[in-house]
Amino acid sequence: MSIGSQAPDFKATEINQQTITLSQFNGKKCGIIGFWASWCVPCRQSIPHLKTIHNKYHSKGLEVIAVSVDENRKAWIEAVKQDSTDMWYHILIADKWPNGPRTNDDIFQNYYYRAIPEQFIIDKNGKIIDRILGYSKENEVTGVTSPPTLSAHTRNRWV
Repeated sequence: MSIGSQAPDFKATEINQQTITLSQFNGKKCGIIGFWASWCVPCRQSIPHLKTIHNKYHSKGLEVIAVSVDENRKAWIEAVKQDSTDMWYHILIADKWPNGPRTNDDIFQNYYYRAIPEQFIIDKNGKIIDRILGYSKENEVTGVTSPPTLSAHTRNRWV
């Protein structure tokens, strides 16, 4: 999946056992689909930065969908609690991985993440407008107003 392509729709069960789809967010200003795991140190280090972005832009339509590749459901749930990210949508894909059922609307099947953490930035029309691989404290800016790792074009579309 490349920048500018349509983000594949998906159907998944989130942490509160509700079914969500990417298409239900159509019309929102922007969304972040982030792949992570409870045991991934850079993933966990990136959470305060993502919370800052979410807190600033949620009222303008930003949604965060955190997709965990954890194989341990209990560790995943505990990490969500520890990080206080219950305001986000949380999906555990390891229930289907690696030998689970595949469908055309499966997030694991349709999103080709390369490593974790990785975020796909989706605009209100469902297009991928940026893709961020990895996390580095050096990429953050004090008083963040938008994700500094995004291209200028993406930042202009963020607000």
